[in-house]
Amino acid sequence: MGNKTSRPVSSECFESIRQLQRQESLKRQPSLGDSSVADPLLVFPPEVICLIFDLLPPSSLVLACRLVCTSWKQLVDEPQIWQLRMQRAHNFEPRLAELPLNWPQLCINTVCRPNLIKSVVDGKLSLQPWFLSARSWSEFSEDLSRTKQPEQSRRGVGGGGHGWVVEEVPADYVTITGTSEVMKENEGLTSCYVTSFEWCCREQWVDLERAGFSREILDTLQPIIEITEWYCARGDCGSIFNLRVDLLDDTNKHMYTKESNRSFFFSKETAQWQGSKWHKVQHQFKDYGKGVRYVRFADGGKDTKWWGGHYGSKMAGACVRIVFNTW
Repeated sequence: MGNKTSRPVSSECFESIRQLQRQESLKRQPSLGDSSVADPLLVFPPEVICLIFDLLPPSSLVLACRLVCTSWKQLVDEPQIWQLRMQRAHNFEPRLAELPLNWPQLCINTVCRPNLIKSVVDGKLSLQPWFLSARSWSEFSEDLSRTKQPEQSRRGVGGGGHGWVVEEVPADYVTITGTSEVMKENEGLTSCYVTSFEWCCREQWVDLERAGFSREILDTLQPIIEITEWYCARGDCGSIFNLRVDLLDDTNKHMYTKESNRSFFFSKETAQWQGSKWHKVQHQFKDYGKGVRYVRFADGGKDTKWWGGHYGSKMAGACVRIVFNTW
């Protein structure tokens, strides 16, 4: 599809509402003795209606507003309502309007809950959404099977050594710098994941189609797939942090080389007394070709001193999100 000139989403949205207002007006022409009145919402100008809907959570639009009456259902079902919300969030591409899409789901997963990685359960950082492993990083990172069995450490917690844990406040012998920045991308939480003295590895698989990104979107538009994560080493103990992200097709295969634009590798060893500071890793996948259906996000770490407990690398704010070109 080429870059063609089209009306702004707002103009199409307003015109759709005006058409619905005209239809509603014709249906409700008052007759002698008829006390019925038009839908109160449709009395407002289209701009005001769009603003009202834009202020409501998407879940309220779908689960509540859509059930009020026929005219409200028609409004919520208008693709332009959702396109306008995405446009205002600066994450919309005009070519999307040409595709048959589940607009509520797409809007939720690009604007309202853009992070496709699941880390929070019942308002707290949790290990439950992750597959945890005690294997070495080299062995674990190369295993692209989606049918793994959980691996337990000696103490029954996933991961090697003393396993993974969640620290409500990052522990160190001094205050770790950058925590406030991490909180902004960690759902406002100060907590983080921590590794032990043997390899602690974990992964999540993101099914892009299940998240609302159709094959037409992925193959035709190829939106940017952006990944981020924060890592930190304690100041009193050295540690290693590794991150690998792969874009996979239906068969879990592609050309796995460090030069591939469907794989991203990052590794950092921090020496003792050089830590106590958060660092951000960020990468954007572009022009990755047709066939991408999954994102496999894998990270891991350990300390370099073999200290009992949890002195290994810390992680927070793991994120996979879809970014559309806004031309």
